[in-house]
Amino acid sequence: MQRVQREGLVMLRRPGTKLTESDDFLGDPCFAYRMTRNGEGDTFSPIADFFCAEKQWWKAHLTEIPDFLFGSDYQWSEALRVMFTKYGAKDVTGVCYREAKHA
Repeated sequence: MQRVQREGLVMLRRPGTKLTESDDFLGDPCFAYRMTRNGEGDTFSPIADFFCAEKQWWKAHLTEIPDFLFGSDYQWSEALRVMFTKYGAKDVTGVCYREAKHA
């Protein structure tokens, strides 16, 4: 957050999550669930992979965010999703995706 300008956006996403060309998330606070991309289309998973809000929004709500270890579990992202939803963040599922792992 230190490098972001006052009006800038702070985006938090899981490793391996890529943004689409869409800019639907610009403006209001938002989050997106996981879409896994493979040759047959995208598959939805109820895991929040992406969070975005203006720097001032993050600063205003920082004291409500507990200390997290950003691991591969889903607890931290679910807690953030609940907080984002509490403040009216919009669901922009589809603005990001992960590539399917091939066996």
